[in-house]
Amino acid sequence: MVKTHHAGSLRRAIEGAPRGFFPWIVGDDQAALDLAAALKSEGFLVPASRYPTVAKGSVRLRITVRASHTEDQIRALCEAIRKMTKQSQMPK
Repeated sequence: MVKTHHAGSLRRAIEGAPRGFFPWIVGDDQAALDLAAALKSEGFLVPASRYPTVAKGSVRLRITVRASHTEDQIRALCEAIRKMTKQSQMPK
């Protein structure tokens, strides 16, 4: 089973993150790679961090937020993630 954050919670976490990135823990290698590819096709570069960079079973997508990103861009990313989690029936 793939572990993930709810897209709404993800948005709040991104907006409140004290650093420039937010790890979206997916857990499964293939699910993370599939999500990264789907986000890339939507125009978002969100790379997957896999073993040995992170512990086995804790594969994550690294969402980076910069001062140059607009609120609309961050909202668009959150909407793309919301859409993908609904399409893939990922737990919320």
